[in-house]
Amino acid sequence: MKRVIQPSSLQGTLRVPSSKSVSHRALILGALSPGVSRISGIDDSRDLRATREAMESLGASFRDLGNGVWEVSGVRKYTTEAKIDCGESGSTLRFMIPIAAALAERAEFIGEGRLPTRPIDTILEVFDQAKTSYTYPGQLPLVTEKRFEMPLAFSLDGHISSQFFTGFLLTAPIAQRELTLGIRGELESEPYVELTREAMKAFGVEVERTETGYFIPGGQAYVQADYDVEADFSQAAFWVVAGLIGEHPLCLRGLNKNSTQGDRAVLAIVREMGGRWEWKGDDLWVYPSKTQGVVIDARDVPDLIPVLAVLAAVSEGETQVINAARLRIKESDRLASTTKELTALGAQIEELEEGLVIRGGSGLTGGCVDSWNDHRIAMALGIASLRASGSVELTGSEAVNKSYPHFWDEFQRVGGEVHE
Repeated sequence: MKRVIQPSSLQGTLRVPSSKSVSHRALILGALSPGVSRISGIDDSRDLRATREAMESLGASFRDLGNGVWEVSGVRKYTTEAKIDCGESGSTLRFMIPIAAALAERAEFIGEGRLPTRPIDTILEVFDQAKTSYTYPGQLPLVTEKRFEMPLAFSLDGHISSQFFTGFLLTAPIAQRELTLGIRGELESEPYVELTREAMKAFGVEVERTETGYFIPGGQAYVQADYDVEADFSQAAFWVVAGLIGEHPLCLRGLNKNSTQGDRAVLAIVREMGGRWEWKGDDLWVYPSKTQGVVIDARDVPDLIPVLAVLAAVSEGETQVINAARLRIKESDRLASTTKELTALGAQIEELEEGLVIRGGSGLTGGCVDSWNDHRIAMALGIASLRASGSVELTGSEAVNKSYPHFWDEFQRVGGEVHE
């Protein structure tokens, strides 16, 4: 779908949607727990539907109680066969492979878009160690044909994705055995594993952080819980940048100022760039600001880079984005997509092998751009329109349905001008 976005000015109050990262974890943990759990604060999206349907194929059930509340009845027994359609959700795929392989005699995993080619070799190395039978022709579908029995100790390469660590940590308590999970090299996006530890604790399982990785003591099992999902700093980042580059303040509601979400770092990054914001009670107020370029380390915050690139493009001076190689294996190659589409709007960006150099100060123009079927690229381009000198024609604007289906509605509600 093409949307034409006119230059506009946003003003008002927004409720930030709940954390998709935490929602995935909470829905899975509720489904792995006996009895009935209640998960509150869910803002539904295509990715979360993929996770629910994956757990349903293993015997869990979900009931929508309305107002973002889901009742979850847990898996009661092992199953013979499961087909897991992960859609385009990398979290669903990487979390569910070890879980479904542990609960089903045969499990098939399929996906859409770029997902079938996104790397999963880290998981397959552990399957080889555990002598789990599988068929994998180098891309999805992956089929496991013998229930996965997790080794008591193994290690994972830390530089590819923290999602692999989360998948195995979530799986370990199924067998109530201990697990020693080591880290090879440096773990990127470690804050996401901390979210996993927090969520698992709420459902009755303690995960210890050690000098070399993680340890789960044996004999632990999940218990049903009522869990409230906090708002998402990853999604808030788009409105934070909108407030900084616009003409009026924006008030963001629902965020936890003490959150351990890694993308809370957006506040520190934009403050270093000269951005002004403050907490008033539990509300975050963001003010129009004159910003300047800095060095942004993307190692722990890869999802922030597309919208921070928009901010850098309208800031004074040069911004360097470093340690960003993993952006190439997201829903799009985000180094390439960010460079091409913001360049089409007049930004000065140089794409490097593992980062970006953005030379700000030149302003943005209108133009024709594409989302690359990537929700974060689509939203970043929408925010870029606030500083464009002409209309932005965005093809593939529906990509936001992956994580934030109401983004365009919210954009218009606070003053954005969008035409289909």
